[in-house]
Amino acid sequence: MNVTVCEVCSGSTFKSLFEKDNESYQQCVTCGLIRIYPQPSDERLNKIYNEDYPQIWGNDENVYRPLKEKLNRMIFNYIKAREREKTEKSGY
Repeated sequence: MNVTVCEVCSGSTFKSLFEKDNESYQQCVTCGLIRIYPQPSDERLNKIYNEDYPQIWGNDENVYRPLKEKLNRMIFNYIKAREREKTEKSGY
């Protein structure tokens, strides 16, 4: 599935960073997330994260999907808080 908005902040503006192994790496202009676009297929991910890779999210999508979404929200909130701190310190 190709996602055209940022998975962390829902931003829609990305800058291209580089390509490696026929994969494009992009950075979200809003929050700084770096991602591969288009996202790798499940088959490709299974090759990268084989059975030797720690299963920190578990195998049940009903369990790991909400955990990933919560983690993404936490990261986004952290980034926004840092941006507010910078703005307050600069006096804008």
